[in-house]
Amino acid sequence: MHGFGVYSFANGHRYEGAWHEGRRQGLGMYTFRSGETQSGHWQNGILDVPSTQSTSYPVSPVAVYHSKVVNAVQRMQRE
Repeated sequence: MHGFGVYSFANGHRYEGAWHEGRRQGLGMYTFRSGETQSGHWQNGILDVPSTQSTSYPVSPVAVYHSKVVNAVQRMQRE
């Protein structure tokens, strides 16, 4: 896989974002089956620069940065 894509794992987890040679690479969001998410910049399949982990807590600067990553992922979907 190369470019933008979504992969749903057998365990219920899901990755949505950029791929390079079959690995998570660039901006992306990993969603656990619990609904919790991790987003940020991925390098060689590993979350290299995390933007945040989402929780049900009130809005914080981290949550704002998380929404910027989510918006970037959504823009890539439209391209």
